[in-house]
Amino acid sequence: MAIYGQTSTPTNQFTNNVKVQCIASNVADARVFTKASVSKMSQADFERKKYGNSYKLYIPGKPKLVNGVVADPSNVTEVETEVFIDNDNVSEELGPFQRLGDLESFDDQIGQPMAEILARGQEKKIVEKEIFKAAHGIVVTKTSAALDGADFGNLSAATAKLRKLALGSKLIGFLDPDVEAVITGKGLNKFQMPSEDFKRVYGENAVGRFGTAKWVESPDLPTIHIGSAYTGSITLGDAVLDADNVAQGFAEIKEITGTNLVKGAMFTVAGLKIVDESGIQTQVPFHIIVNEVSNGGTKGKISPLRITLDGKAFGNPNAWVPTGTTTLTLAAALTANTDYVIGEVRSEDCLAYDTYQFDVLPGSTDEMVSTVGGSSIKMRIFGDGTNLNKLYRLDSTYAAALYEPREAVVLYFEA
Repeated sequence: MAIYGQTSTPTNQFTNNVKVQCIASNVADARVFTKASVSKMSQADFERKKYGNSYKLYIPGKPKLVNGVVADPSNVTEVETEVFIDNDNVSEELGPFQRLGDLESFDDQIGQPMAEILARGQEKKIVEKEIFKAAHGIVVTKTSAALDGADFGNLSAATAKLRKLALGSKLIGFLDPDVEAVITGKGLNKFQMPSEDFKRVYGENAVGRFGTAKWVESPDLPTIHIGSAYTGSITLGDAVLDADNVAQGFAEIKEITGTNLVKGAMFTVAGLKIVDESGIQTQVPFHIIVNEVSNGGTKGKISPLRITLDGKAFGNPNAWVPTGTTTLTLAAALTANTDYVIGEVRSEDCLAYDTYQFDVLPGSTDEMVSTVGGSSIKMRIFGDGTNLNKLYRLDSTYAAALYEPREAVVLYFEA
């Protein structure tokens, strides 16, 4: 490909001298995971404000529930979650003769393929970045063949974890096509038929409703490989004391250390339970899932862990441990030398997703390119007067974050 702005000819190769029919793309939908989301910072809210390239969401604190007539006021703590804005682009450069005689249909040969690869690639990147930011996990082991452990009981168990937290939001589940095929093969009639609204939003990806969640098929769900056995540990540090030197809880934890850590590795933690979003202590286990990892597999990032001691409601907690706890023991939940196909069920509201448009550049022509991927993406066209080349560039600017881990459950299907 020529470098734009230099005197040269683009090296694109087109089929010529024969009548060809351009085959239209058959992409069912490039946006599945991000369709079930909420807007937290629209273009109008964001622009012309000094936010830089990110904005912050606030999780409000909850007071402690106290029995009797004597008050025990709580310190209310708001928790910040930063959401970063990113941009992806694709581009093509065409010379004057290519535009004159090589293109039968610009939209079919250039516009649509560019838009599809941009939308599909971006969706896959968002899924891989956000899907492991969950506070729950379910491991589905196989018996004799890959994925044969997948069944409707797994789906019920996953939604039950969220129902026990008294979530008021609608639940949406995502299944890999191979996993969905195994489950439906065990009883397709157990899925309630998708409603017209459901089918209108998700099209052929809509599977049906089961276990209080709507389930859809997504081709973008990752498969992870657990190589060697892995270990992990987190440091609680010293407990935070109140004015009377009574232990309340621990400072927020965002990192994990260990050996052979990989993205998606999950740990069970004895004694660590979830505090729900109403501030109520539950018996639902809090699982720790690695969502970023260093090259050496010795350090990683986890979703923020805010631990209170039993009954203290310290620091806007999302987890609690018994009084007297000073350390936590993490146990690997996944098996070495094993592949896991990933699924997820979550609330529609726990994923923030917004798209943005940059301003118009001088000397460019802007137009929208519609795509079967469910997105309208802006195309900019630049002319080079030196050699009559044109640069066609598509940009998709977005912000996405699974900001509330308690509302998401990862399913690990052993392959």
